[in-house]
Amino acid sequence: NPMTTIKFNEVDKTLRRNEYWAYEERINAPTISQVLKWLRVAKSIHIEIYTNASGYDYIISDTPELGGSDKYWNDFAGPNDGGCWDTYEECAIAGIENVLNNWI
Repeated sequence: NPMTTIKFNEVDKTLRRNEYWAYEERINAPTISQVLKWLRVAKSIHIEIYTNASGYDYIISDTPELGGSDKYWNDFAGPNDGGCWDTYEECAIAGIENVLNNWI
């Protein structure tokens, strides 16, 4: 039933009509952008993702209304040769995991 509410991270299998009848699987989870916004608004934690010559890196800080002071500077601990991440998404996920595991 498409109207059934599913729990967070639960897989929803729905029979949908497209070119053929097929099952579509969806996971009820927020996007990276939604998680970053939730951390800023609900928890007053800002993850700043920036680029340099080696790729993407991040800083965790308080939101500006709390003074914006840095809590954690990643200091090139990423997986690539330059100590960064190759994509924005990989870096954002690493920052989110760091916050969820260590700050909340």
